[in-house]
Parts: sequence; structure tokens; C-alpha cells
Amino acid sequence: MSSEITPSVTTAQEYIKQQEQLEAEARELLPFKADLCTQDYDKNETGKPLRQAVYLCKTCGFDKGICVGCSIICHSDHDMLELFPKRSFVCDCPTPRFAQECNLKKLKTTYDAAPNVYNHNFQRRFCACDEIYEPEECEQDMYQCASCEDWFHEICLNLRDTHSEHKTHNDDNDDNEDAGPALRLPRSQFDTFVCSECVLTRDLDLLRRYAGTPGFVLLETMEGGGSQVDESKTSDERDTGDSAIPLKFSNKREHSQEATQEESEAKRVKMDEQGEQEKQAAIPTLATQQCHAPKPQHASQQLIEKLRANPPPRPPSKAARADMFLLHGWREKWCKCASCLKELSQHPWMISEEATYEPAEEEQPEKTLLELGTEALNSLPREKALDGVKAYEKMSSSVKDFLKPFAQSGRTVEAEDVNGFFQQQQQQQQQNMNGNGKEDEQ
Repeated sequence: MSSEITPSVTTAQEYIKQQEQLEAEARELLPFKADLCTQDYDKNETGKPLRQAVYLCKTCGFDKGICVGCSIICHSDHDMLELFPKRSFVCDCPTPRFAQECNLKKLKTTYDAAPNVYNHNFQRRFCACDEIYEPEECEQDMYQCASCEDWFHEICLNLRDTHSEHKTHNDDNDDNEDAGPALRLPRSQFDTFVCSECVLTRDLDLLRRYAGTPGFVLLETMEGGGSQVDESKTSDERDTGDSAIPLKFSNKREHSQEATQEESEAKRVKMDEQGEQEKQAAIPTLATQQCHAPKPQHASQQLIEKLRANPPPRPPSKAARADMFLLHGWREKWCKCASCLKELSQHPWMISEEATYEPAEEEQPEKTLLELGTEALNSLPREKALDGVKAYEKMSSSVKDFLKPFAQSGRTVEAEDVNGFFQQQQQQQQQNMNGNGKEDEQ
């Protein structure tokens, strides 16, 4: 018994529709211009460190990162891994860390990327569990530490109460955050978090002092032995917010449309000297004479001291950790005395949300390649535009002549037929060019 393979047939309309769909998807994924290496962002200070999205080129090797523009233009055919935003980072593409030359770098001076910190993310490993990250295989939600900017698995943070069999269900929740064991702290109630490793080892004395106070949650010291937030408390006591964190790899909460519009410009990176000076100058003016930091919470301080003396094992583990979850409005709770402000100034992310570099958006994101090609043709001088139209009409006529026998006989146009047609056209064009060259020589 034999079986015949029916060749797939695609009409011109279907092909155009498919191309438009691909173009729309490409614009959604890459709605910005990829014409700038971030080393050239500030022409007055070449290679100034920025908080920016960083990419790892696995093809070129580990322990070096590149900006979004270079990931598209210089490494387009390479195996890339997004490492997400990193603060104070300089693109490595134009530096000797890469053997190939950067195709986007325009300014002569190249920064040596000395301030870059290459943690285990640059070995494609994430979280305290040090697991190799494969985007297609990772099914867990992950959260970014505001301090070290590493990403952590939900299960490794002990966010799920694995001791409880309680499961809640919410049909209106697109993120399905309640699938599986109950969340000990619902995502809608925290803005970001600082990982246990940073809480225990980094110079974050002021943050540790606030542990367990309103707005600064340690899961292991929550009431009820790690149950969900007590809904009987007032909003000030729980410090909850209405916004959720619905996406994987997101430490941003959703906002109202008005708030989003107001903050979109604020999040645009502003690296001019005057802006930085004004920002720093504003800090001392807030200082008060008396310290109003809250009284340290005994259970939280006791847990932190215990874990600093005996650090928890590498997750996944049910052992206690010192991950601190910061509820919405946590930055507003800092004491503004001179001593506290001095400590805060050493960690700008604790004072205000950091600006992240974003490439400029394309000016004409909604136009198709056909529309852009037509506009480009119209912008040419008259003689060249006429030549272009004639070339198009000639090609159109050739395509019609090529397809006519298929239409008359009812035979299907297959891939090898199309390839043969264009090879013939290419050979004919080459012969015409050679013939014109010989006539010129005579």
C-alpha cells in the first residue's frame, strides 16, 4: 500500500497575510531601534555605566555581556540568553573581551568595562540553587533580588507552603498564582524582595534593622508559622497594594493607566551631570534631627543573627531563609535622619526606583515592509524611481509568464519550480550585465 504526499499549496494572499503576521510579531518583540551600542549612548562620557538589559552570547563564551542593540546586530545568528536588567553595566561587545569587531560602535573611545560584575548569571546559572537556566524548560515563576539582581525560583524562596495541602482557586486570575500549595505571601502584596544571601552578607544594616516591621516581611517570622498574610489586620498593618506581579521575570507591579503614563518618562534613563547633582542634592534636605527608625522586631532579628552564624543550605530546602519581601510603599517608610540617609545613599535603589535604559522606539512601527518599500521608492529621484517601477513591471511580467503554464495545466507550483525560476532570472541578469560591460569596452 503506497501513500502519496500532497504538496502544500499557499496562495499569494495567504503568503502576504503570513508575512504581515510575522512582521507584527517582530514589531511586538522588538519595537525599538537596534542602531546603537550603549557604549555610545552618552557622547560626552563614552561607555558610561547604565542599568540596562544585558544579554549573554553563549556562542561567543561566558563571563561577558552585551547590550540589546549588539545582541540583534552583532550577534544575530548566535545563541543568546537574556540576563535581564543589570545596574552599572557597560556593553562588552566593543571591548577586547570579544574577538569580533562591534558593528554598532561609532565613537573612537572604548570603555574597558572595568566596573562590570560578572556573577553566575554570566555562566547561565540563576538562583541560590545555582541551576542552569533554560527558558524553554523553566516552568516556575522567578523574582529578581533588588540588591544583587539575581533571579530566584519561587520554590527556592519557600513562597509556597509545602506543609499545607490547602489549595485556593480563582478563575479570574490569569496568572493562576494559586495553583498548587497555598502562597505564604500573595504576589499582589509585595513590590520586590531582597534575597537571603544579600540580607545576611551584604552591607545592608539599615534594611536588616527594618526586618519584620510593617512593609518588610520575613516569611519565617510571619504569624501562624508561615501562613498567608492576616486579612484581619488593617491596610496600614499589612501594607498591601492593589497591584499584582502577574508575569514571570518581573519585579514591577501593574499601575493604573494614569500612573503608567506619568512614570514612563521617569523611568527613561537620564544620565546628564545636572540631573545626578540635583538628585544627590535633594537627599540632605530631607534630613531630620531625630532618628525615627522603628524599633527592631525581636523575632526577625533573632532569625537573622542565627542565620548569619549558620547560613542556610543551598535550596531547594525547607530550611529557614532570610529572604525579605518588601511590600508596596516600602521606600516611604525610611527614617530621614542624617545617619539613616547616609546609609541609604550607599544603595540608591533603596531610595528610588532605578532608571533603566530603553532604546528609542521605531518611528513607524505599524507599517509593513511593502508600505515601507513603496515609501522608499517614492522618495527616490524621478529617474531612479522610474527605473525601479520598470524593474518591478519586468519582474511582474516574468512571474506571470512563469505561472501561466501552471494555471493552464492545473499543475501545482512546487518549491523546486520557484527556485529554478529565480536561478534563471539571476543568470539572465548576470548575462545582461556582462553584455553591457563588453559593449562599453568596445
